[in-house]
Amino acid sequence: MEYILNESPIKTTNGFGINNIKLDLDIPRIDNFNDLEIISDINISTNKNGSKINTGIGLSYDKAYDISIVIPKNMIVKDPIYINYLFSNEDVLVTNINIIYENSSRADIIFKFKSIDDYLHYNHININVKSNKDSKANISIINLLNNSSHSFIDINGYINGDVLYNVIDIGGITKLSRIFNEINNEGICNLNNIYIGNGKDIIDTNYYMKNNGLKSISNITTKGVLNDNAIKHFKGIIDFISGSKQSKGSEIEDVILLSDTCKSKSLPMLLCGEEDVEGSHGVSTGKIDKDKLFYLMSRGLDKKEAINLIIKASFNNILVNLPSKIQEDILSYINEVI
Repeated sequence: MEYILNESPIKTTNGFGINNIKLDLDIPRIDNFNDLEIISDINISTNKNGSKINTGIGLSYDKAYDISIVIPKNMIVKDPIYINYLFSNEDVLVTNINIIYENSSRADIIFKFKSIDDYLHYNHININVKSNKDSKANISIINLLNNSSHSFIDINGYINGDVLYNVIDIGGITKLSRIFNEINNEGICNLNNIYIGNGKDIIDTNYYMKNNGLKSISNITTKGVLNDNAIKHFKGIIDFISGSKQSKGSEIEDVILLSDTCKSKSLPMLLCGEEDVEGSHGVSTGKIDKDKLFYLMSRGLDKKEAINLIIKASFNNILVNLPSKIQEDILSYINEVI
C-alpha cells in the first residue's frame, strides 16, 4: 500500500518534490517484543500491550510497547539509562515512549536498535518529551538495523529546560525521522543527526524548531554520507514566533557524496514573526576533498581507509556526546557500511 508520509508543516512548491515522501509499505502485524534490555538506576514503567497510536509521520498502529520514564525533581542520574532492542527473525516493534524531566533534573537516555541477523526488521519509535525548568536532557537514538530493514523515528518535544538530541540514523533501507519541538522562555534545544545512505536507501528527515518564548535557542546540525543510488530529503525549519524576542536559531547540513548516482535534496527554512532575533542556515554538499584524500594516502592509507577516516572525522563532533562504548559500536557499524 502506498503511503504519503512525513509531511512538512510549511509547504514549498510541489516541483521540488520534498514536501512529503511516498512509500509503498506493507505494515506488518504488531506482536509482543521480548528482546528488550533496560539498564537504569531509576524505575521505568513498561507495558507490552499498549494502546493504539497515531504518529506524526503519518502511520497508525493498533498497539505499541509503552515505556514511561520520569526523572524526579532535583535528581541527577549519574549513569546513562540504556534501553537496548535486539532484532531477529523478522521482529516488529512499535514503541510509544513518554519522558518527563521534572524541575532541575538531569539524565542521559540512550535508545539503541540493533539487528543480530539479516531478516527484514521493522521499527517505529514514537517519543514524547517534556522538559521542565532548569532540567538538562541528553537523549540519543541509535539505529543499527541491517540494510534490509525499516526505521521510523518520531519525536515531539515541549522544552522549558535544556535538551540535546543525538539521532544516529545509519541502519536500514528506509530511514524516516520527524522531530518537532516547541521551545519556551529561555529553553534550549539542540538536535544532532548523522545519516548514511547506501544501495537504494531512502532517507527523509523532517525537523521543526518552534521558538515560542523569550531568549529561546534552537540548533540543528546534520551530517550525512550518500553512496550508490541512495536518495535523501532534508527538511529543516526554524520558526521564530511572535513573542520570541532575543531568541537564536541555526541549522546546517553537511553531505558527503561518494557516487555520481546518489541524490540529495535539502530544504532549510527560516521563518520570522518577531524582531530582535538571530537566525542562520546553510547546506554544504559535495564529494570528498581531493587534497585531503591525497594527503592521507601519501601517509600510507589506501583510498578506502582514507575515505573512512574523513567520514569518521566529520561525525566526531556529534559522537563525542555519547559514551565511549556506544561510539565504538557506531564506528564499527560505519566500517561495515562505508
